[in-house]
Amino acid sequence: MGHVSRLYQHRDTGAKVAAFVICATPHDASGHTPDRCYPAAGYVIAETEHRQAITLDDGRQAEAFVGTFRKTGATIRVFWTYGVRGEWLAPQIARIELAGTASVYKLYAIIDQSSLTPSQATGICSEFLAVMLPQFDRAVAERQSPAPSNAEPTSPAERADGGGVTEPGETARSAGRPLQVADR
Repeated sequence: MGHVSRLYQHRDTGAKVAAFVICATPHDASGHTPDRCYPAAGYVIAETEHRQAITLDDGRQAEAFVGTFRKTGATIRVFWTYGVRGEWLAPQIARIELAGTASVYKLYAIIDQSSLTPSQATGICSEFLAVMLPQFDRAVAERQSPAPSNAEPTSPAERADGGGVTEPGETARSAGRPLQVADR
């Protein structure tokens, strides 16, 4: 149905988190998982996928799969989760567990941890998801709810404050933490 990708940079460490979001049927979204795709691209599984709970900035709990993949010169940590009706889940067999849903969002957050410790990479990605997932949910909700004729503009291009979306080099804040879009 569609996808978007962005590259974010952690202000303090300079570490970059690549975010990739797709919208698809549960069947189509679940067939392409990092444990299949990275080994096909020459990576070995350095850490088997496991679920991780993440407390979001709005107080909700999300869960994501986390796995680490390595090949010569690169070690990457990948978080992936499915967005369904305002929840972020890590179902073991997504195509079956989410079968009654017309479409889902699947989000990947990928960090090169070659120069980071595993705990640093996990902390940066967890912080990123804690901030980003509530912002993503708000943006989707705004798009899905019909706007009254006297409503304020909802697209970032129409809003003077940018609607929380940043251009390269600009910073958005959520709960005091910066999200900065990195120059590609």
